[in-house]
Amino acid sequence: MFEPNMQRRKDLVTLREFVAVQEAGARVSWVEVAQATGGVMVGPKALNLFRKACKQEKRDYLSLPDVGVEFSGPANAIECVQRSIGRIAGAVKSAAEKSGRVIERHAGEMPAEQASELIRLGSFASMLAIVAKLKASESASMVKKIDAEKAK
Repeated sequence: MFEPNMQRRKDLVTLREFVAVQEAGARVSWVEVAQATGGVMVGPKALNLFRKACKQEKRDYLSLPDVGVEFSGPANAIECVQRSIGRIAGAVKSAAEKSGRVIERHAGEMPAEQASELIRLGSFASMLAIVAKLKASESASMVKKIDAEKAK
């Protein structure tokens, strides 16, 4: 009954050991990860297991779609942070849109005190979305500026 969980734990330990020894900026394909870990990176839950191993080892990385990952290093540190900010901005934007829909549909049917709280939460989500969008565009501008300086 517990064998799948035990195997998953062993696979996680194997992945953590693999992730822990990767150098900053190392580019690793999914095939290399699977070979180095004895096939751990096979199956539908493999990516989640890899994410968990990286999180536990406090190793940040960039996803390289259909290829693998590039661990954070001096050359890609800004891009790692920028992508993180972009994900946050997207999540906050989604929360603001959702709160707007919920307010529109249900605030009129709620007691005044609850409707007021709902509107306050929606306003907060909208404010966060604006700040996140500004920070994401500020981060993108910074990356462009750094890239221009490197090109000189």
